[in-house]
Amino acid sequence: PDVLYSIIIIIMDSEVQREGRLLDIVDDEWRKDKLPNDDIEVPIEDVPDLDSGNDEKVSLKEEEKRWTDVAVQNLSQEVTTTQRT
Repeated sequence: PDVLYSIIIIIMDSEVQREGRLLDIVDDEWRKDKLPNDDIEVPIEDVPDLDSGNDEKVSLKEEEKRWTDVAVQNLSQEVTTTQRT
């Protein structure tokens, strides 16, 4: 008779799962290989503003996200609601 086996695998976030086939391409020569600094392209919005007086080095993209994190868009709704009461 044909037997169908069902295997349930539970993977926890804290457990690392590795595939053995990747071990063949990672050798000492590959690990030592590095790109020269000139070959690494970084979009201008991801570069932190080094001229700002802050100790934080925040990129333009991260700075723009801060304004949305504060929920400024909801401020006008709150003002109109309080004016009605």
